[in-house]
Amino acid sequence: MTFWIGCTPARTAFVTKFRILIGAMHSGKQGSRALQLAIPPSTLSNYWSGRRMPRVRTLRGMYDAVRANSSTADMPVTLAELEALRMNALTDSRARDTQAACAIAGSLPEARTPQAAAEPSGGHPAGGPAAGPAQDRRSTENGKVLETLEVLRSARASGDLRHLIGTAWSASRTLSQTEFCEAVGALHASADVDLAEALLLADGQRDADDTMRLALALMAAGLASSAELIMRASLPSGGDVRR
Repeated sequence: MTFWIGCTPARTAFVTKFRILIGAMHSGKQGSRALQLAIPPSTLSNYWSGRRMPRVRTLRGMYDAVRANSSTADMPVTLAELEALRMNALTDSRARDTQAACAIAGSLPEARTPQAAAEPSGGHPAGGPAAGPAQDRRSTENGKVLETLEVLRSARASGDLRHLIGTAWSASRTLSQTEFCEAVGALHASADVDLAEALLLADGQRDADDTMRLALALMAAGLASSAELIMRASLPSGGDVRR
């Protein structure tokens, strides 16, 4: 009944309800439960401890499977409650990751404070020559990228952290690698370093392969420090690299 050492209080709250849900199944053995849930036993174990969080589609599929294999007439927890707890857990985790990334980014030349980014090296004012890679200096004309940047800035201006993180997460899933790199570069060029970091770190469940592919794309776009940031955040040394 222990929880993964990295669980936040919000994640622990989700896992507690998740365990109650799984406990409603006919079988008391995790192997049998995993088979009925159509997931590997190791995946169920990770969900059970809180080490990993199920995606929305996976959570809904498991909920339906539990309902079909439940020993009670009424479900002990609603799907809406689980989804809300899951979102709270991810929001809490991403906010913490972003704060940690700010400390990491302090040693990265690209990830400067907005004030420093507004005054590039050489003493040029904000309206003067732009600093950073050539890709950062080019304005974007991609509609999806422009819309993402506008929503991110609007959410920050209104203080809506949840909407900001949700938008960043959605962008990390829907933008192509080229568009994603373009968005990161544009945010650095406009001194929106905090938003660039939020975009880079929004997908807390990016696996090792996806992380490496994105890092290579960022490096190819001249955003090596951003590549280093996501690798530091997503690929801890030693142990299981999956999140």
